[in-house]
Amino acid sequence: MVFKSFFVVLFFVVTIFAKWGEPPAGWDDFKFGVVDGNRSPFKAALSDAVSAGIQVDYSYIYITTLADIEGFLFAPWFNYATSRPGDVKPSITIYMLQQGQDSPDGSSALTSAADASYMKKYFEGVAQIADSCKGTNPIYVIEPDVWGYLLAQNQPSLSDKNLKKICHINDLGLSWLSEFDNTMDNLPAAIIKTLKTVDPGCYAGILMAHWGFPDDIAGATADGEMSGEYISKMLKEPYRGDFIGIEKNGTDAGCWGTGSSWYWSDSKNEAYLAWCKALGQKVDLPLFGWQISIGYTDQAGYDPLPNSSGRYEDTYFQYFFTHVDDFIKAGFIGFDASCNNQGQGTWPALKSGEGDNGWFYDNLKVFNKARPYDLNLSGSFVKSGKSLAQKGALNVLGITSGVIRVSAGIPLIGVKLYSPSGKLLRSVDVEDSKEISVPMNGLSKGIYYLSASLKDGGTVSRKVSF
Repeated sequence: MVFKSFFVVLFFVVTIFAKWGEPPAGWDDFKFGVVDGNRSPFKAALSDAVSAGIQVDYSYIYITTLADIEGFLFAPWFNYATSRPGDVKPSITIYMLQQGQDSPDGSSALTSAADASYMKKYFEGVAQIADSCKGTNPIYVIEPDVWGYLLAQNQPSLSDKNLKKICHINDLGLSWLSEFDNTMDNLPAAIIKTLKTVDPGCYAGILMAHWGFPDDIAGATADGEMSGEYISKMLKEPYRGDFIGIEKNGTDAGCWGTGSSWYWSDSKNEAYLAWCKALGQKVDLPLFGWQISIGYTDQAGYDPLPNSSGRYEDTYFQYFFTHVDDFIKAGFIGFDASCNNQGQGTWPALKSGEGDNGWFYDNLKVFNKARPYDLNLSGSFVKSGKSLAQKGALNVLGITSGVIRVSAGIPLIGVKLYSPSGKLLRSVDVEDSKEISVPMNGLSKGIYYLSASLKDGGTVSRKVSF
């Protein structure tokens, strides 16, 4: 494996980054991604959708082995990140820790973690992926299933034991990992720091799988809080990530069989949202849905799905498209949709007789008409983009003569400028002004973050590039 060297910077998290009810800095709308897999029929369908003018923000793909990096996705002759159609950005599922074994008892992940030679190659591989995707604002979903497997079916004594088992991190000769202990509970933070060090413009988070929860709201809420308490043991400051990943199941309901418990009713979906919200609030991170199965049942205007390879029924997105506000209020900021399991998941097509008969993209077009979506539930973070005219939003008036001029709908008393890694670079305080000029001299071109203090006691933040 050819490892591309990079400059290591110190990474700090400041208050402008994500927490529950507030999207990460620069995340200015609800993001929708679909599975790509760099293979048919997904790849062609995505290109056709983009050509038809349908907004798709991301496409996602798995990296399951170290060999995938250069042999499949980031070879000298091909870069998945920069080969997306239109404005579609890459979302990468890092799934290399189990080396293709996928052991529900966690043993495959623990075996890899105890192998120093493999873990050095693993971190170098993660850094190479980040370097290959740099500049595209990628989303990374980190090692789904692993953290749930280590939960050990909610056996506290065993799960805590798993988290303290050996994981080679600080003894690999990789300088940016020196601060971490060599234990499994330090691994998520070490991966996130690696990604953010190479590419501060990326988004990253681990995933907490549920694999079942009580059907009632109270029970689902309690179960979500319990899961949040567990996963919090692996969310180390300041490398907690930008979101907590959430899934449904890797296989569509129709593939499980008619009458399966995966045919979620509205009440089951409501309980799911209660579980998700409780989890998100417990870990204080937004929710990002990953590998969410698409499909429909008994949908007027569309032929029934035959429950055969690539064309299975499901109820999840039928519920979502009629309950968008409920998902946002639960803390969701986006989805990677459609199952990656080839043959067991339904793929989004554009016309009848293929995949889902065009149902998903038809609904996505309607969803897109209402953009941008306000993901701010707490009122302390204002997104950039089309919403900048609202009262209290931070607006960039211009960047000239070595200064950036900013204003807000109400008076400002100060502005701070941060690097993408969270380092404070400039601070300007005033008594009362509708406009503040922040000196930019000596700074290289790139992405920065502004955080302004308002006279009424609030703060607003946004990303800026020059």
